[in-house]
Amino acid sequence: MAAPADRVADAWRMLADLGVTITDLRDDLRARHPMPTVKEYLPVVAAAAGPGARRTYGNYWTRMGAMWGDRRLDEVTATDIETLRHETAESAVSRRNSRHGRHAGEHVIAAARAFYNL
Repeated sequence: MAAPADRVADAWRMLADLGVTITDLRDDLRARHPMPTVKEYLPVVAAAAGPGARRTYGNYWTRMGAMWGDRRLDEVTATDIETLRHETAESAVSRRNSRHGRHAGEHVIAAARAFYNL
């Protein structure tokens, strides 16, 4: 539900009178509630996940930590995850019944979803 236009206009005027910008508000929010890095959050995810999820996704979470460990959770983009998917599919072990890494790539997407859901 959107706020009424007159209330939004009043809020903008009040911010302008105070000399506060959107950047100031964003920076203050980040300072009050710092976003953890991927490396900091991995143990939380592993602890919250069940044994099956840890067994299935653990290797992919480790790769995520190696690639993006020092980045905040909100700095990892969909393109980053897609790049990891491609790299994982290309490096998958080729066997007689291989699907050329397709399932490994799908597991990367599922692991990323599980990581952010947890």
